[in-house]
Amino acid sequence: MEASVATVGRQLLVGREVEAVAADRQTFELLIRDVLDRVLLGYSVREVSLRPGPVTEIRVAVDPWGERVGEVVQEIEVTGVPQEAVPLIRQDAGNLTDAARLTLVGLPVDAVEWAGGVARGLVRETLSDRLPEFRASIEIVPGPKTVIKILLAPAGALVQEVNLDVRSRTIPSFFVGAAKPRLEAAGRGIIGLPVAFVARHLDYYSAKFQAVAAAHPVTRTYGLKWTADIRPGRQTDVSLKGDTDKYQVYLEGYLDMGRGSVDTTSFKMHAGVFTSPGQRTELFTEVTFIPSTVKWDFWPGIGQKVGEASVVGVKYSLDAHKDTLLLYQRLGPRYTLRCEYTPADQRPEIGFRYKVHEFFSVEYVFTDRESWLRLVGNL
Repeated sequence: MEASVATVGRQLLVGREVEAVAADRQTFELLIRDVLDRVLLGYSVREVSLRPGPVTEIRVAVDPWGERVGEVVQEIEVTGVPQEAVPLIRQDAGNLTDAARLTLVGLPVDAVEWAGGVARGLVRETLSDRLPEFRASIEIVPGPKTVIKILLAPAGALVQEVNLDVRSRTIPSFFVGAAKPRLEAAGRGIIGLPVAFVARHLDYYSAKFQAVAAAHPVTRTYGLKWTADIRPGRQTDVSLKGDTDKYQVYLEGYLDMGRGSVDTTSFKMHAGVFTSPGQRTELFTEVTFIPSTVKWDFWPGIGQKVGEASVVGVKYSLDAHKDTLLLYQRLGPRYTLRCEYTPADQRPEIGFRYKVHEFFSVEYVFTDRESWLRLVGNL
């Protein structure tokens, strides 16, 4: 309003002689009043007074007329994003009109049109703090109950694809793969969202994926506990691991290179159950199969965790009727030392294993007689 008055005053008075303005002061006051009555919608000008001088002061008194704004409400619509993300976006937005309400409530309804620019600026400022990943289109519908309509659309880099990886370290990964279809459906719920928005809500989406996996029957069957790792990007990677503190089951295939024996290909299945908290004591059975001789061997045994990186134990061959002492030492995230000793044969076997990825490892094995390279497939 002050800017409007100042504009009218500059157009009428700047450049005129102070004495001439003072002599015709009432005419100028009536002219300014007439112009402002047309400009200041929603108000009537009660009085205009001039104080002529090199810097002339214009004082204006106005009265509102007609209906006034008694309430301001917001309507938020979100477009271009999955519907399941809308509640989270609305939660982030909160009430965007608090500052605008202070600006508009009490104004004449007819004044909302020219005061709306201020209200839009306040809403945009609040949005930039709460939802910087979205752009907004704002429409103000004047009335005793003035409505601020906000249309939000995603901006910046968007998630275009979700790559889902579901695995387990304690049971075969194809068991936990049963939960993958439901998790893929959850993954589609972030396609189209701004990458920065997903990154800002990693805790929310990690918990969401874990909850979807936890609701699957496979979780109850094996007593799984899920962890989720999300790496946001245009191609977002979601890795879920479902592990159990009750069982340990895995299947490995071996291909020995540089070994003198003809039995260079074999398979081993390990199935164990933990009998103490913290996965410290395990009763297990290992089954080995050698395709070249169609030979099976069963090895019941027990393992005991010592510290956080070591396992000691013993297993018994039902075919050879011999005990084998065991030591497994984790040397790092990808390295493991395996030591096996059969007292009856006085035969040690030591292996250094490197885990290339979840499904493939390389192990260098040596005994007191020979050494070889072993390729290990992990299921």
